[in-house]
Amino acid sequence: MSASYNPFFKRVVIATQHDENVHGLLDFFDAPTPWGPWATIKYYDRQNHFGAQRPRSELEWKNNVFFAAFPTKWLEGDRFVLNFTGGGRGKDNDSFNTVEGFFIRP
Repeated sequence: MSASYNPFFKRVVIATQHDENVHGLLDFFDAPTPWGPWATIKYYDRQNHFGAQRPRSELEWKNNVFFAAFPTKWLEGDRFVLNFTGGGRGKDNDSFNTVEGFFIRP
C-alpha cells in the first residue's frame, strides 16, 4: 500500500492491491483526510486486471505487478505519474515503470 497527498485537489490517494498478491488486482482510492471517508477511483478485478495489455510487448503484467504509488515528487496540479514495479519472475517485469496521466474530477 502507498499513500500520497495531492495538494492541488487537497486529497489523499492510496494505491493498494486486494485478494491475491502479484496478480494486477490493484485498487486506487481517495479521501479528503487520511482517515476517510474513502471513494473508489479504480478497482481492477480478475476479468479486468491492471496491465492486461503492454504496448509493443507480448508479456503481461497480470501475474507480476505488486506495488504501485503516486510519488509526490511527480504530482503537479491534476497531472500525476504512477510508478509501479514487478515481481521479477524470469524476464517478465523486473523493472521500474512509470505512466503519466491526469486526475479528472467527477
